[in-house]
Amino acid sequence: MTRATGEVATDGLIPLSELAGSRQHGILLTRQATALGWPARRLTRRLRSEGWTQIHRGAWAEPGLAVDHTVRLRAIQLARPELVVSHRTAAWLHTIELPWESDRARNLEAGLTLDFTTSTTTTTYPGASRSTGRTRRVPPLAAGETGTLAGIRVTTVNRTLADLLRAGPGTRRWSRSILRSPSARSRST
Repeated sequence: MTRATGEVATDGLIPLSELAGSRQHGILLTRQATALGWPARRLTRRLRSEGWTQIHRGAWAEPGLAVDHTVRLRAIQLARPELVVSHRTAAWLHTIELPWESDRARNLEAGLTLDFTTSTTTTTYPGASRSTGRTRRVPPLAAGETGTLAGIRVTTVNRTLADLLRAGPGTRRWSRSILRSPSARSRST
């Protein structure tokens, strides 16, 4: 029995709540548990019987953890550490209001679109599905163009604004609408 949770570890297996501990913000990847000896079928049965919530294939939230956009972002970054939140999702995290996306917060809550950047590409995930995302080339992330908000790796405000400008149709109206946004101006340096 573990002291912190009271959960009984059977057959010498590490309790699931310890695997999803505070360092992982209550998120467990099935590949982590199977790598430590949990049989896959037994693991899935155990997670369901204990009330864990499936975030997406291969990622679970511990009982009592509400699965919202923040948890989804953390789960994807835990599974793919090279990903950095970018573009519209980064704007949302930085609380930059984008005039053309009045429903953005609702869309993020529903998990409809999540934007990520690696060193050379950007991937947009509908929900949390990796297989259906779109990928496009972007300039590599330079030192100092990323930071952390609420435990989530994200592009800086200036990089986010630059990504939004590059991703748009390239018209003056588009550029002005981004740059004139009061929340964008107040957060850029």
